[in-house]
Amino acid sequence: MPCLTPEQIEQLVHTSAEDPGTAPSQRHAEQCERCRRSIEEAILNEQMLRLLRHYPDEPPAQAEAHMPAADLIEGFEILREIGRGGKAVG
Repeated sequence: MPCLTPEQIEQLVHTSAEDPGTAPSQRHAEQCERCRRSIEEAILNEQMLRLLRHYPDEPPAQAEAHMPAADLIEGFEILREIGRGGKAVG
């Protein structure tokens, strides 16, 4: 099976793991690191969107404070903060 399309990844994020329609995509993701990372990124993006909807009056940088610490996200390592801007921490 080729790598998952963005639509298939979104379907996995928004569908129950028991949904038989996602079984082929789930099996592929179990074997494909690239797709697994794409799914993880889509999940984090969805979490951020939920936070922004829940805290609509907070700037995105403050809403990010409600996200899990980046050092808890597999595959990421924060070496140092390089600066802060009007829209994000770099």
